This record gives sequence, C-alpha cells and structure tokens, in this order.
Amino acid sequence: MRTSAQILFLLLWTLHHSLAGEMRSPVKIDGSVPSIINGVPQAPENWPATMIFEIDGEGGCTSTIVGAKVIITAAHCIKGATEDFTIALPGTSTTAKCTAHPFFGLGDRTQDFALCLTDIVLSGVIYENISASIARPMINESIVLLGFGCISNSEFDRSFGVLFKGLAKVSVTPSDDSTTTRSEGAALCYGDSGGAAYYNTRDTDRYRYIFGINSRSDISSESIFASTATKNFVEWAIKWSLENKVTICGIHPLTKGCRPV
Repeated sequence: MRTSAQILFLLLWTLHHSLAGEMRSPVKIDGSVPSIINGVPQAPENWPATMIFEIDGEGGCTSTIVGAKVIITAAHCIKGATEDFTIALPGTSTTAKCTAHPFFGLGDRTQDFALCLTDIVLSGVIYENISASIARPMINESIVLLGFGCISNSEFDRSFGVLFKGLAKVSVTPSDDSTTTRSEGAALCYGDSGGAAYYNTRDTDRYRYIFGINSRSDISSESIFASTATKNFVEWAIKWSLENKVTICGIHPLTKGCRPV
C-alpha cells in the first residue's frame, strides 16, 4: 500500500544528456543558479551515485546510492518513520521503502538519517562508501559538501537541479549523545539536504568517504551534518541491513560495486 506522499527519485543518469559538457542549469533573471553557497558546479559523471530526491510540489533533497539496493538521505526529507516511494529509473520504475533513524522519530534531530531499500538492483553506477570510523572527521579537517542546491539564499526558495560542491572545515565533532558535525566555509542550501558530506583519503575527490548527511545550515557559512562516523548510525545501519538482507558500502567489507578507496 502506497502512502499519500509520492516522491520521484530522478537519478543523475537522467541529467547526463542535458548537463554533460556544458553544465547547463536553470537560471533566474538575475543570473543566479542553484548552488551550495560558495560552491562550484560539478560534472555529473564524477558523482554518478548522487541523485535528486524530488518531493512533488515541495522542492526536494539530495540522496546517494550506497549499495546495490540502498539509498541514503536525510530523515527530514521522507516525512515519516517508514514510507514507500516511487522511483523513476531510465527505462523502468520501481519502489523503495525509506526508514528514518528511530531516534529521529523520537525527537532527536541530530539523528537525521534515512535508509531506503529499492525493489530492484541499481546497476550501472559505482556506489559511494560510508565511513564507519568514529575517528573521522577531525577539527579543522577539510571536507567536501555535495548537493543540488537552491537558486537564492531565501528561506522560501525550494528550487534546485544542478550539482554543486563546496569546501569547508570541521568546527565541531560529534559527542557521545549527538551525531552532529558542524563546519565553516561553504554552506548548504535547502536542496542540499539529504546529500552527502565527504572527506578525502587522498588529495583528490576520487578517493572519498561519506562521513555525514547534509541536515541544515544558517544559509550563510555554517552547516550541520548528521555524522555517519558514529556508534548511533553504524549500529542502526547494521541492524537495518540485516533486516533487509542487503549490504552497505563502507559498513560491510565484502559489498560489491563500491568505489575503490
């Protein structure tokens, strides 16, 4: 039984034809384009597992494929503890059941995670790795913010559609009872919610781990992430994967199709 909420996942693959080579984007009269604040546009082929998570009539979020049948986004994007959604893929369609972290449903906004199980294998793309190391990231470490952005810095703007990357530095790391990581520098905008925050194991985006999920920001210079590099996330992700009989890149060492690191 489907819920009344219908969400369309538009895989980044569907944007390749319109974006490849030129980085075309929706442009307002004032010349602005969707972006992470102080970010730069990215070639879709460099981030093939990153998707638009479009909520019909309400803007949307960003999400990431992290396993053959697994998508991760922010809990506040799905609006319920567990919901079924429709997914559009090139040439076909399927459904996914998205589940929010149980602590988020109990009012703990720092646990802003949702894992989604798809009905079919998401093939033809390299999956991103989630960091299970609680040692990452460190204070003042450089990180990468990724998301589909918004067109202006207004709280009423829910537009997005072009992939942007921003650089920032960690200012606050998680505590024992909170998964919150904060950063200063490039900042998240509304469409970036649910996207991934990365740290690179080498001086290149090619070798990267997801350490957090984009949660919120001050729409200026500070961003807040729900850190996957915490006990609360890892224990829940392992339990969720066992219940759903799947594996997650970075959490389970033998998962196939993951990005080499």
